Amino acid sequence: MELAEFHYGAFWRRAVGFLIDSVGYAVLFVLLLNVFSPQFVMVAADTSDQVLKPILGPLFFVFMWLYSAIWESSRLQASPGKWLMQVKVTDISGNQISFWRATARFWGKQLSLLIVVGFCFPFFTRRKQALHDLIARTLVVPTK
Repeated sequence: MELAEFHYGAFWRRAVGFLIDSVGYAVLFVLLLNVFSPQFVMVAADTSDQVLKPILGPLFFVFMWLYSAIWESSRLQASPGKWLMQVKVTDISGNQISFWRATARFWGKQLSLLIVVGFCFPFFTRRKQALHDLIARTLVVPTK
């Protein structure tokens, strides 16, 4: 498919999908922790515990990475938030992306979050790509 034929996912759809996924990360992470280790959650919630608390941040970060990379590299080509907003992630030729490209997109998104302006790129790039999409060479397009 030629790039000129692409219709790019509207920024508001992408932003709402990101917010849905952000809530989804947190809710699913807490639910999984409660199912697999209720004692861990109880101890981690205790403000006096200094051993397990430092593990939660990195564990959550790994969870976010796997959640994003697995969903975006799946046949669905979208995380639940993107799917609900009817957009999907493709490579620049319109094909399904690999787990490693989805991983590059995730890390690029962390950079976009860190410098904030990375999310403004879609307003200034021909293909409406945010910084993380430029890094991973991906597009967010509407589902058909």
